[in-house]
Amino acid sequence: MSGPTVSLLELRDEFAFVRNDANFADVARSLGQSSVKVVLVRGKKNKGVAGAISQTHFLKVCATGIDPVSTLARTKMQTDLLRLRDDTPLDHAVEVIQEKDPDAVLILSGENKFVGYLSPEDFREVQLAQQKMGDKKGVGPSIPPPVKEDVSHSLDLGDEFVFVRNDAIFSDASRTLAPSHVKVILVRAKKDKGIAGVLTEPEFLKVCATGINPNKTLVNKHMLTDILRIRSDTPLKEAVKIIEEKDPDAVLVLSDLNRFVGYLSPADYNEALELLKKKKVKVFDVPQIMPEIAPPPPPPPPPPP
Repeated sequence: MSGPTVSLLELRDEFAFVRNDANFADVARSLGQSSVKVVLVRGKKNKGVAGAISQTHFLKVCATGIDPVSTLARTKMQTDLLRLRDDTPLDHAVEVIQEKDPDAVLILSGENKFVGYLSPEDFREVQLAQQKMGDKKGVGPSIPPPVKEDVSHSLDLGDEFVFVRNDAIFSDASRTLAPSHVKVILVRAKKDKGIAGVLTEPEFLKVCATGINPNKTLVNKHMLTDILRIRSDTPLKEAVKIIEEKDPDAVLVLSDLNRFVGYLSPADYNEALELLKKKKVKVFDVPQIMPEIAPPPPPPPPPPP
């Protein structure tokens, strides 16, 4: 087999190590870093990697009501690990991962030393590259339909969030955050009217890292309350400008009757930036017209006789 190999991917990001005797509070501190998506648990005597704990798995375990201080990471970690050599061709790696469907993929050198972690994001990147290669023989890109350029028509505001009651506890929050598409909890105000605050994934992890009892701690005691509310018909450009200026904990979108329409997530904000960038790109890629080459100067007159 030949072609590009796994070693071409960025394998040194998105993970952190914890010792074999680490507890779930230690895991929460590691996952609280924005770049870390999975924690790799060291083996006995802190050698090698014995298992992994992803953000999603962490939330599922927390949902069972464990004590994060007394619960050791190694007792709840995922252990179905796939190990691949860094010289494995990408197409073969995709086949093996799809067939095995492991909890985590570790990349090793020819000497069986740890090189890095192949994340789900890395895997999707490889799949997308393969898809693009397969689509090269297709027809040219279609012209996208016109899109209204306000917040509600340009962005999907109905995903990534769930509601909890004002008296919800942290074990409730962990259950609602467990689905992979949920990134934030919207906490109802008293008497379940309106929204009093939000609890994002990073904030949830930070609070868990302090060793709280999830069965006794109210979400509303740790929720973020700097909430920006904008109208659903706000133009994208204006919405981005307001969010940059205010830098809120969360952005809620309301109708003209002040009713909740949706949640504008960080991913939606990044999508809005991309849409605005695309607006500035010309539709036709016309090459610059070079000036005509000037004709050569006339020959000098002959010398006088």
